[in-house]
Amino acid sequence: MIEVNRWLGELEGRLEALRESGVPEDVHQLRVATRRLAAWLRLGGHHVLRDDLRWLRRVAGAVRDIDVVIEVEGDPTWSRWLRSERRVRHQALRIALDAERTAGLVLALRSLPAVSRETARARLRRLASRALEAGEALEAQPEDAERFHVLRRKVRVVRYSLEWLEEKTGAFREFQEVSGLAADRALSLRLLAIYPQVEELAARKSQLETEYAERRRAALDTWPALRERIRDMR
Repeated sequence: MIEVNRWLGELEGRLEALRESGVPEDVHQLRVATRRLAAWLRLGGHHVLRDDLRWLRRVAGAVRDIDVVIEVEGDPTWSRWLRSERRVRHQALRIALDAERTAGLVLALRSLPAVSRETARARLRRLASRALEAGEALEAQPEDAERFHVLRRKVRVVRYSLEWLEEKTGAFREFQEVSGLAADRALSLRLLAIYPQVEELAARKSQLETEYAERRRAALDTWPALRERIRDMR
C-alpha cells in the first residue's frame, strides 16, 4: 500500500513555515508537495481534492515564478519591479494559507485511504500513455509552446508517480533539467509582458526569446530517449 503520509507531512510543514516567513525555498517546496500529492491522487483514481491542490499550487506558483525570474534576471530596474510584484503575490499566498479551503484540504487528505500498488500500476500505465500522446502532439508541431508545456507537465506526473512506487527515475533527469531551463525563460517572458516599462527592455526580451527557442529545441533532442523509457511502462 502507498500511504500519503510523507508528502502530506511535507505540505503541512511548508504551510506552517510560510505562515512565519516567505522564504523562497518554502514556497518552492510547497508547490512541489502539491504536485506530488496530486500525482498520488491520480494513482488512486481520486478526482476529489485535485481542484483544491491546483488552487493552492497556483497561489504559491505565482510567488515562485517571481523567485525563479529574480534568479535568472540581473537588471536592477527589472528586479526592483519583480520584488514589488512578489510582495503583492506573497500577500495573496498568506491569505490562502489561513483559508478554510486549505485547512479542509489537509483534513480531507488525511482521511483518504492508502493506494494499493496494483491500482497505482494500472493508473501509471494510463499516465504513461497520456505522456506519449503529448509527445506525439509536440512532435507534430515542435514550435507550439503550449504543447511543449503540456508534455513537461505529463512527464512530471509520470516521474512523480514512479517515485511513489519507489522506482528509478534517472531517465527523466536530462529532459526535465533541459526543459526546465526553457521554462525559466518562458516565465521571464510572461512577466516581462506585464512589466510597465517593457519597451525599455526590448533587447532583453529578444534575447530571452532566442534562449527559450534554443533550450526548447535542446529539450526536444532529449525526448526520444525518454519516450522509449515511458513506452516500456505501458
